Amino acid sequence: HEFKVGLEYNKLMFNDISYYNGGAFIYDHGGENEDFTDLNGDGFNNHYMVVKEPVETAKDPVYSEGEIRTFYLQDSWRPMSNLTFKPGVRFENVTMDNSAGTQIADMDRWQPRLGVAWDLTGDAKFVFRGSWGRFMDPTALSIPGFASGVDQVYHDYNTLEFYCNFLGICDPSRLPPNWDWHSFTNWEGIDYTLIDNRGTTVYGPAQTLDQAGLGQLDAPYADELILAFETQLAPETSFELTYIDKKTKDIIEDTCSNNTWIWTNEPYPSLDDPSTWTTAAGCENWIITNNPYLHRKYKGIIGKFETRGDWWHLLVSLTNSSSKGNSANGALQSYATGLGDYFPVNFINQYGYLPDHRKNRLKVSGYALLPWDITVGIDGYWSDKGHITPYSSCQNYLSATQPVLDFYGITDEMQQYCYSGDGIPLNGYNIYLKKRGSFETKPTWNVDLQISKAFQIKQFDVSLVLAVYNAFGRELDQYFNGEYFWQNEEFGDPVVVGQNPTTGEDLIEYYVPIGKAYSYGLPRRYELGFRIEF
Repeated sequence: HEFKVGLEYNKLMFNDISYYNGGAFIYDHGGENEDFTDLNGDGFNNHYMVVKEPVETAKDPVYSEGEIRTFYLQDSWRPMSNLTFKPGVRFENVTMDNSAGTQIADMDRWQPRLGVAWDLTGDAKFVFRGSWGRFMDPTALSIPGFASGVDQVYHDYNTLEFYCNFLGICDPSRLPPNWDWHSFTNWEGIDYTLIDNRGTTVYGPAQTLDQAGLGQLDAPYADELILAFETQLAPETSFELTYIDKKTKDIIEDTCSNNTWIWTNEPYPSLDDPSTWTTAAGCENWIITNNPYLHRKYKGIIGKFETRGDWWHLLVSLTNSSSKGNSANGALQSYATGLGDYFPVNFINQYGYLPDHRKNRLKVSGYALLPWDITVGIDGYWSDKGHITPYSSCQNYLSATQPVLDFYGITDEMQQYCYSGDGIPLNGYNIYLKKRGSFETKPTWNVDLQISKAFQIKQFDVSLVLAVYNAFGRELDQYFNGEYFWQNEEFGDPVVVGQNPTTGEDLIEYYVPIGKAYSYGLPRRYELGFRIEF
């Protein structure tokens, strides 16, 4: 037996500074070239202004901190010379404090692991390896950043410039006597005359389950099983076959405060019963919780062939895999997306192929040592079809005309899901009109090359290196359109949406087809460098 035991401590700190330049945010009508009266000389047709209140706090940072405490114990046990077991366990505790100094999360999880390696014949020519483990995600300080404990207060004002250009009132003395107005000078010295008739908006921070007294936030985790068999086919030549099964659960996401079924044992709502849907009136606050509806799973089989000689080396791998789920979110997405806000608009068609899914992937890499100290290397890949998820904003979907629906080959039957349980249109949310990952893109491949020449200059080893990226100069598609009703003349196709009532001519708008490539990788390019060793 060989035991390992340890303790770890991590202190986490994060500042998030978000503010309006100039102390306010100005919404303008049109651009600089329009004909309008410019009262303050800023070059824009000012419509209304949003001011952070009080202005002095507009740059205040949201400060978050946390602690991770870890204990682990592992044993390496060899009951036989050709058999090794590695049982172990890891315990982690994570606490997070928000900017108000309140502890908003206290998460911990036991994480057992077991590994085994078996040299079947005792000569390392046939080896079986296996492992199973639970791995906790300690998440990120984006959670206390979202549940900051700090209200954001914004006051909206109309501008005198707006009334001047749209109603001809350019003198504040001509405004109605009950309208309160005053002057405002931003940090750049630009003056604005503001009319206080739009009101104040207060954005309250989200709360975790712990803060709201509704339960306790748990750390997300993944259970991973790996089975591998490796054999020697010939001297310096091997083949390895690996199976991977990984399931991720307890994913954290924010949701409307009236979606109590997410953190309780209440029945799930029904697509057929709008009375069970999330209501806009009850969605006054946001709760950060573990959403049992969200999960992802990955399964893959990897075959790897490796061979080498005195002057060459080759590595080839082929992966057949499946990556499915209804959430690709993690710390990068801040656990504060619209994925779980309203039922059903943020839940329907969510399960399917994730963005990283490609059924088959082939990778080839290697090098050859040639005479005269020349080395040639190659790195290439081929990937099966990718998958994208067609979506639309509810606002665009609800307002789409029949010719445009026909162009995309969709119907209006899902428009009912763009309303809350009390009939409020959810214009600001996206809806998946077809199953996640249902649209296939095309396969892709690429080859990179490298040539180097070595020299000996006194006590220095010098190498010149030439790299050729995208050696075949292919136009590599990078991004494909997945948004319905995207209007763009450069990438779109013409759609007749009606006729001019005066001339009878067709009215044409340009819509981008689903799956249309609109961003491409760089063409063939070269990189020349050198390396000096001494």
